[in-house]
Amino acid sequence: MREVPAELRPSPDCYIVSTESTPSVSYMFVAGVLKRIDVRQAGIRSDHGIAVGDPVAKVWRAYGRSVRAETDAYDPREQYLTVPSRDGRFGIRYETANGKIKSYYGGAWEQVQYTEGCL
Repeated sequence: MREVPAELRPSPDCYIVSTESTPSVSYMFVAGVLKRIDVRQAGIRSDHGIAVGDPVAKVWRAYGRSVRAETDAYDPREQYLTVPSRDGRFGIRYETANGKIKSYYGGAWEQVQYTEGCL
């Protein structure tokens, strides 16, 4: 696993690691607890069967009215499609690019809201 050096972390309690075998999947830890998993590679499907590269419409079909759409913080043409768990403790967020899923991440609700790694 590759870990971000402590001096480069935006928060001393939060860090992100990935493995040599799956560098496009990363794991966010806060205070030593796994809080979020990010996927940036096609072929790895979410619990609802959605993968990077799938059409955005597939998210809407899978989750329906549970989807919360927000404008991407860096590109107003794109969106964050976020779905909370029933109890609100967890969630999954799909980021879009040109009508397709660019990446997705799931985990604890607070960390799913982060748009820049540990921020």
